[in-house]
Amino acid sequence: MTTRTRIHIAAAAACLYALAAFAPAHAQHDHNHNHDHDHQHAEKPSPADALTAAETPDTPAGHALRWIIDALRAGRIDTAGRFSDDFLEAVTENRLRTVLMGLASGSEGYVLIRVDETDPHNLVGVARARSDGSAWRILLSTETEEPHRINGLLFQPAPRELVGTLTGWDDADDAMHALDAESVSLYVARVGDDGELHAVHALNENEHLAIGSAFKLWILGALAEKIRNAEAAWDEPLAIDEDFKSLPSGVMQDLPHGATAPLAEYALKMISISDNTATDHLLRRVGRDNAHAWMTLRTKAHERNTPFLATREFFTIKLSMDGELLDRYADADAPTRARMLNDEVYFGQPSPLLIQAWTKPQRIDEVEWFASAAELARTLAELRTIGQSDDMRPLAEALTTNPGVPLDDEHWQRAWFKGGSEPGVLNLTWIAERNDGETFAVVLTANDTKQPINEAMAVGAAQRIFEHLQSID
Repeated sequence: MTTRTRIHIAAAAACLYALAAFAPAHAQHDHNHNHDHDHQHAEKPSPADALTAAETPDTPAGHALRWIIDALRAGRIDTAGRFSDDFLEAVTENRLRTVLMGLASGSEGYVLIRVDETDPHNLVGVARARSDGSAWRILLSTETEEPHRINGLLFQPAPRELVGTLTGWDDADDAMHALDAESVSLYVARVGDDGELHAVHALNENEHLAIGSAFKLWILGALAEKIRNAEAAWDEPLAIDEDFKSLPSGVMQDLPHGATAPLAEYALKMISISDNTATDHLLRRVGRDNAHAWMTLRTKAHERNTPFLATREFFTIKLSMDGELLDRYADADAPTRARMLNDEVYFGQPSPLLIQAWTKPQRIDEVEWFASAAELARTLAELRTIGQSDDMRPLAEALTTNPGVPLDDEHWQRAWFKGGSEPGVLNLTWIAERNDGETFAVVLTANDTKQPINEAMAVGAAQRIFEHLQSID
């Protein structure tokens, strides 16, 4: 494949999927029960409805872009004669149609909002889906000779296009409020050489909100404590137990019962791809009481995190065929919840069928994991300090393998990241190291008991915050 023959869709939502606590947005779910938390907001117009469509240039590349936008809107993809032979050698027509149909499916069409043309045969278009307002960059090139077939095509998620450039922290607050979530928090702090945090900007930073799989930081911390006390080792083998397999995200649920991997691999997968089976095996290895104790020292919301849920338990409660289990658990006190985990939830099975319909929040203010933005920043800063010692390199690898969002290499050298989400919940937690040696914590959280969070817009806000931090002394 030449550099001018390109198509990319597999990672189109990678930055968002990596944030997900449990499943990609297209596979999230809704449990069938009736209570006040399930009422949806009134129907709103599509975020793309108010946009003015940009004109496509009267050039070969512009004509090709117009064909793509029209085909995606119509949902009929006829690629015959549209793509160069070199392109189709790299990407078969069947694969190409599958990719384009995937983009078209559920989008309700795209509104082209900007076109930046380099020359008549090369351009970049920015389009937003009518269904959810998600933004995409479309990089396109055509042959210089007639019939000017497409020889380069690249689709990229473009969440920063959803948020304007920040000129100050008031703009950052506005971007958070634009998520239209019931509760939002933002905490930005400078991280000192001693790991101490010095606030740069804060919005509701002490409000305890649901954080999704960001709770896995506490399990990683408890594991690091075990290793420092010589009660565990990074190279210690741990066997997969069928009873502790959870639902994706992740890959370790596909391993056979009895297969082994070192603790370092479990930690890497738990953090970098938010592997839920890895999480539950590590929780069992470090001990629920130890993980709870590590968490208790780092958040004032520890009572809301009692009992300390494993992901399989969480799924079983929210995806049970027993339509009353979630309500009974949510309404119970901590001792009753503990008994339910032992006597009822342990023997249950989360329903993979229900996960497909899980699109609305399910009592997220009562059955989840909770912390404030400031507490998460301090927790990740502490783990970063721990990870800088030679014997804790696997911890550092786990936290730095997935940066969450692409950061500008010209300004940023490394990011420590964990995020989490479920319908109605989104958390993004970073410690990012700038090339000049300055280090910043950035934590965004949004909760809504009635509707999902606009993840693309939240990621766009985060990217704009990092852009703003590039120039702060």
